[in-house]
Amino acid sequence: MDYYKYVKLTNGENIIVMTDTDCKEFKDRKSISIINPVELSTVRMTNGPVLMESTTLQPWIKIATDDVIELPTESIVAIVDIKEDAIEHYKIFLEEYNNPKEEVVEEEMEEPSPELLERLMNEINQESEFE
Repeated sequence: MDYYKYVKLTNGENIIVMTDTDCKEFKDRKSISIINPVELSTVRMTNGPVLMESTTLQPWIKIATDDVIELPTESIVAIVDIKEDAIEHYKIFLEEYNNPKEEVVEEEMEEPSPELLERLMNEINQESEFE
């Protein structure tokens, strides 16, 4: 069974991970295996009197050759379960990060009305008469 966890590290970093253990007794172990760790950062912005807060996700160790990392439990302050919507965001992030899609933006144009077409044709005809 896979478990999705929020991990607070002793160095202050916050990561979201998938693991094969429920981590209830993680301090009894030397390490836990974490899969696809993603760093969670908080960004705060002010716009006048309004304070906005947003979170960003990025791979925790970008140059790792393996998605499974043995994390020493001595580096962990706390491990907690995360909400379903956070799990969905995590899964979407991993999917999009691992399979980037080329974004194509196509604008839809409205069909011109017959009246507009007739008016434009008349203008073209009038211009060609003066040439």
